[in-house]
Amino acid sequence: MDLSGADCSDANLTGVNLRKTDVSSADLRDATVLPAVCDGANFAKSVMNTGTRVGIEHQRALFGRGVRQWGRDAEDHDRTARGVHALREAAAENGLRGKARRLRLRERKERRREAGRSCVERPFGMATLRNWTSWLGSWLASFGTGYGISVTRPAFLMIGLIAVFALVYRTVLPTALETFGEAVAFSAKTFILAGLDSAFSAMPPLVQVIYLIEYLCGKIFTVLIGYILATRDNP
Repeated sequence: MDLSGADCSDANLTGVNLRKTDVSSADLRDATVLPAVCDGANFAKSVMNTGTRVGIEHQRALFGRGVRQWGRDAEDHDRTARGVHALREAAAENGLRGKARRLRLRERKERRREAGRSCVERPFGMATLRNWTSWLGSWLASFGTGYGISVTRPAFLMIGLIAVFALVYRTVLPTALETFGEAVAFSAKTFILAGLDSAFSAMPPLVQVIYLIEYLCGKIFTVLIGYILATRDNP
């Protein structure tokens, strides 16, 4: 099928088979693009707007049923990732940054699933070691940096660390920090502090070690979140 340059504005492409279809330069403004199959489709330079329904909330319909099922093979995940990539490029070309970010995040997740599934299908050999390394690195990146796209997981992890350190401070300094709220405030201050607290030298040695660990964690997360905010709109 050739839809290159076609006027598909306000069109409903739900359930349509777009396998290897040329949709380049097509007008997809206000269109509902939820095809049953779209692997190999070319969406380059297609025109979209905020009314074009290709958001992450429609991915299950967009790439067929069972997208999130672990039972699919690596080739299926690869096709899905390539389909998402084509849509992401089209969204980026049309200035739909939020939509492009969500699609980019989905693409990274599909690549991670592809690597994991490859390990199951081929459990031996150097290729499997590379796939496991790729899967683990991708999984850690999803939590540590949100793939350089989303700040949600790093932010929740940061909040969790502040709470954990607050519990530790409450345990080792029960007299100085009488309530958990005071411990949380002290922990949060330590986490986001630009420099060491003036009372650091007067702290017990154990508390100094805990304080330094949290202080370093805070600096690392500050850099990570800055990195995410700086790169999240990169193509």
